Amino acid sequence: MAKLDYNPLQLQSLEKVRTPKNSVGLMIFLMTLLVVFIVMLLFVPWQQTVSGSGKVTSFNVAARPQTIQAVINSRIIKWYVHEGDVIREGDTIALVKDINQNFMASDFYDQILSLRNNTVKTQNNLISQTEQRTNQARERLIQAEASYRNSLEQYILVQRQKNRDDSLASKGLKSTREYENTLQRYQNAVQDTTLRKRSVLQAQHDIIIFQEDQERVVNNANAVIAEAELRLANAKQRLDASVIRSPINGHVVRISSAGAGQTVKEGDILARIVPDTLDQAVELFVNSLDAAICYEGAKVTIQFSGFPAFQFSGLPDLGVGIFRGIVSVIDQADDGEGRFRLLVVPDQSKTKWPSRQYIRQGTEATGWVLLTTVPLGYELWRQFMGFPPLYPVKKPTIGVKQK
Repeated sequence: MAKLDYNPLQLQSLEKVRTPKNSVGLMIFLMTLLVVFIVMLLFVPWQQTVSGSGKVTSFNVAARPQTIQAVINSRIIKWYVHEGDVIREGDTIALVKDINQNFMASDFYDQILSLRNNTVKTQNNLISQTEQRTNQARERLIQAEASYRNSLEQYILVQRQKNRDDSLASKGLKSTREYENTLQRYQNAVQDTTLRKRSVLQAQHDIIIFQEDQERVVNNANAVIAEAELRLANAKQRLDASVIRSPINGHVVRISSAGAGQTVKEGDILARIVPDTLDQAVELFVNSLDAAICYEGAKVTIQFSGFPAFQFSGLPDLGVGIFRGIVSVIDQADDGEGRFRLLVVPDQSKTKWPSRQYIRQGTEATGWVLLTTVPLGYELWRQFMGFPPLYPVKKPTIGVKQK
């Protein structure tokens, strides 16, 4: 048997190219990570979201901040409130003086009131005169009709007498003188009846004329009185406009820089009031693409400015320091810059929002509208390809307004 030659250098080379023992464990670990990653891509759920930013507001329009404006061109006489004051509905905010030359007189309202009273009195007298004239015409008609009935009855009696005398005269049983007297009475009765009938017709005609004149006078008087009432109402409004009152309960947050003695124009802002209300909402603004896949009733996670929070997009349950809401309104038109407003109200089934003491109206907020849940792998592929989120197929019925 031939003897093999042993070369130590060859054995050292084999030892160097041999696979290290710890590389097998590393390979198994990497393969395990790959399998776990693939499983996560296929089975880990990921909730798609649409983010937007905005501010805190109120759902009720009447509960949003209101500005108090000058109704007339005027000069400020006195301020009755300061910034930060609590004010009730009807409280006086400021006193101003009208600078319109037609209303500068201190007793202009009393003058217009006196003019209005005189106008109403004059027009009522005219109406009374026409009514009295019409009533007198009706009385004349009643008298004329009574006279006509009497004359008609007399005419019937005379006519009967004439018919009898005609028969007697034809037989020679009636003297000529008596017959002529009968004829004369008959002619007088005919004339009197005709005259009385004309009086009735004239009275009826007068009533029609007087009624038309009365209607004209009444319409004209009503127009004149309405004009006087309008001038008085305008004067009353001008007088009331000199006292600026609060229309709501709230807090005065800002007062115009115009001090006593300075003039303000109609429409100038005098003060700003924030109403006392517990109503809360958040208006979020999203672009047109995101607005197309949002819907009323969608769940929203919200982060308020000043509240430390951690929002894990896709897994909202892992978020810390966030608050829940529901999309209540989606504007049908943009704000002029291609953004659409979502009005979000608190989700009563989740945690309550902070009180108005901590999130005042105007506080900045960021929200994420929760959409369809998809596999993590699909979401990564969608983000890489730049595709929009899936449009929700099933909309929740909770919180959706009935239409």
